[in-house]
Amino acid sequence: MWRVPEFYICNGLEECLAQIGLSAFKESLRTRLTNRRALWRTLKKFICRIEHLNTTFGELSVSNFNVTDACENVTVNTSILDLALEVPSHTPCVNQTPVVMPGGATCAQWRAQEYEWDATTHIMPTKCEEQCNPPMPVPYQPPTAECSSESTQCILYNHHQDACGHYDTPTFVASAACCACTTTTTTTTQAFTPMGRPSVGVSSHCTLEDGWFKVVGSASCMLGNPDGTPLVVDYTQKKYTTYAFTIKLGSSDGNNAHNGNISPHGGFKPCNRDGTSSSRGSSPELWFIDRGGDWGWGLYNGGWGHNARYLTKDTSSDPNGQKELHFEVSMKWESNHYTIHSWKVADDNFPAYNGKDAGCNPSSNYAFTPRLWAYDGGSTFYMKNLIVSQSDTPPTP
Repeated sequence: MWRVPEFYICNGLEECLAQIGLSAFKESLRTRLTNRRALWRTLKKFICRIEHLNTTFGELSVSNFNVTDACENVTVNTSILDLALEVPSHTPCVNQTPVVMPGGATCAQWRAQEYEWDATTHIMPTKCEEQCNPPMPVPYQPPTAECSSESTQCILYNHHQDACGHYDTPTFVASAACCACTTTTTTTTQAFTPMGRPSVGVSSHCTLEDGWFKVVGSASCMLGNPDGTPLVVDYTQKKYTTYAFTIKLGSSDGNNAHNGNISPHGGFKPCNRDGTSSSRGSSPELWFIDRGGDWGWGLYNGGWGHNARYLTKDTSSDPNGQKELHFEVSMKWESNHYTIHSWKVADDNFPAYNGKDAGCNPSSNYAFTPRLWAYDGGSTFYMKNLIVSQSDTPPTP
């Protein structure tokens, strides 16, 4: 959406004007000019009085001197000190970024706001084609403790996070040097990752549908780019990698996640240990299962084994009824281990899984390509609006 870039451009202009401070500088110069004129007048009076004193030496007797001192009213031309202090006129930008943004949880509200049409004479939009993120607050305030020694070049990115990475040089890389460019809250790292169906690691069960990457059981599908190549997320490049997206779970029994028949069952695999296979394989799974003994969101496969610690239904992360849920997992790469830093679905955090090692191997074939999988028995898993962000500082859960 054009309004978000416009926000950053307008905000950058206003901040630039404020930092330059022409109006304040003009008042400072006016004060200095007043003082310089007064000093000029003082010097003229001083010269006048010296000349007045000098006239006394031309008399035979000093007592005959009878010239009035008129130096207090000496005429002074200070036009040489005049300054042209014209501040260019400026019409401030008007922030047109809407409070309600299209897509996601506010899609219906946005459509009602933008399309107040008569349904008897117009076709009413039924979905949002894209989800637009609102602009992040600016300027960015870097944490004092972690960022006190960063380069002065980083000041630019505190005010223009959208410029991160645009002006890198061989000796200066913003994402490595500036806190504003490494934080997971920057807009540049929060753009949706375009998704497509890759030419490998998929089957006929892996499709795109209305903006969703869709997997129908039984299949494990590699995520891809729009050009058909596999999506690559090199989790060894930064200490922390966060995968965030919208997920929904379907099943052939009316999307019932409370009847204990396993389906809907499937999940997200943050790394790939199965090459180009489209079968479930052994890649680590952050799964959901509808089963009595381990109902809910848990871990399976890879180095995780079987972990089920959150069994309570009817919380915000309960997918019953094919609810659209926000899914976000942050992984940590350290000492050749890829572990969970934090995981949450909707408003529910799962700290009991923190520190669990996924058993990912960066040397595996297509190791950096995540997967989405769905169990057989009528399970269908969907994901969209993928955001991948990386940082060397811990993301906030």
